[in-house]
Order: sequence, then C-alpha cells, then structure tokens
Amino acid sequence: MEFELILISGLAFALILFAAMLAGHVTLQRNAGPRLVLLRHSRRLREVAKGARRGRF
Repeated sequence: MEFELILISGLAFALILFAAMLAGHVTLQRNAGPRLVLLRHSRRLREVAKGARRGRF
C-alpha cells in the first residue's frame, strides 16, 4: 500500500513537471501572457522547467 502511494505521488510529480515544461516551451514559442503568469507563480517549478529544456534537471 505504501509503495503504491509513493509510486502514484511520484507519477503525479513527474506529470506536473512535464506540464510545467510543456507550458514553458509553449510560452517561449508564442510569448503567451496567461501561461507566463501561470509559470510566474512557482519560481522553483520555472527553474526546473528551464533546466529541463536545456537537457538537465
């Protein structure tokens, strides 16, 4: 049960990270306002997404 919980939370975190990465990528391409505002809320997430785009976490 605990292992499943860890697995699920890990998958959820990976999904959120991927979504942030994707949003950051789209923002770079389109310079869209709303997504930029969304990313601005979490500084750490933005830094992680920036690093992921460069090929590292």
